[in-house]
Amino acid sequence: MVNVFKDKIDAGTDSINAITSFTDSFHYISDTFSNNEDMTKLLAKSYFHFTADNYLNFSGIQYCSIIYIQKGNISIACNGHLFSLEKGSIAIIPSEISFKLHTTSTDSYGYFLILNGKSINFYLNKLNIKEIYAQKLNPSSNIGELTESIYKHAENDAELIMIYYSNKLNEIFYELCRLAENNNEYNTDKHIPSYIKEIKKLFDTEYHKDYSLDFFEEFFNKNKYRISREFSSAYSIPPFQYLNKVRINEAKKLLLNSELNIREIGYEVGIKNTNHFINLFKKETGTTPLSFRKDAPDFLKNN
Repeated sequence: MVNVFKDKIDAGTDSINAITSFTDSFHYISDTFSNNEDMTKLLAKSYFHFTADNYLNFSGIQYCSIIYIQKGNISIACNGHLFSLEKGSIAIIPSEISFKLHTTSTDSYGYFLILNGKSINFYLNKLNIKEIYAQKLNPSSNIGELTESIYKHAENDAELIMIYYSNKLNEIFYELCRLAENNNEYNTDKHIPSYIKEIKKLFDTEYHKDYSLDFFEEFFNKNKYRISREFSSAYSIPPFQYLNKVRINEAKKLLLNSELNIREIGYEVGIKNTNHFINLFKKETGTTPLSFRKDAPDFLKNN
């Protein structure tokens, strides 16, 4: 199979080495079912390694891509949107979508799969994916194991191995579709108490303010342990862990698009203690705020 990245990828400094290292990591699969256009097919697979010194710019691959992060953090920029993927996250990128990859960690590792087949369009429509799908997976998810098994599996029978890859890819998409369906079924007014939705709205829009479970207990006249339990059940994350993620994502935007110093940015997002802000930022992203700002390539700025 021809190189799917031919004339579709460039990079920043030391671009030749970065591109060569990335493209050489791919193993291409012989299509033994070329007459079967409906089959979910794996075309190429890679276990990649990104460093903070390089970024990759994809001008539109003609096939769908799956990225699974095994270690570190990866940022994907696309059409003015910035997606942050941490360990245990998956991204699905439809064909012909231009995007840019950058790691905020010293080292990031993951699996990169290139796939094709008419069934892919069915899955993309089912998941309502127009540009990029990015999702932090539940620790109980099998997708990490499925992705690893696709990369590591090998056997001599070319037809059997294509069937094996196809089955595993279908399992990945099936799990994602079930996850989306379950979320749609649960995330309705019928299931989520109005006060829980109000708390989430406060976190999303007024993240700079101080909050506590005691405050919410008094304000909503609800037991604070019940509040924590119901928020976690509704959004699959504890309330203040969610708030921290919102604050860190807002801090990223300020680091890239403002001249504020680290202490000022911490204040802007509601974290008054600078050391706590730095430690929390590093826990969420794998790097410090200063390193994130210094190492970020220009394309991530003003997004």
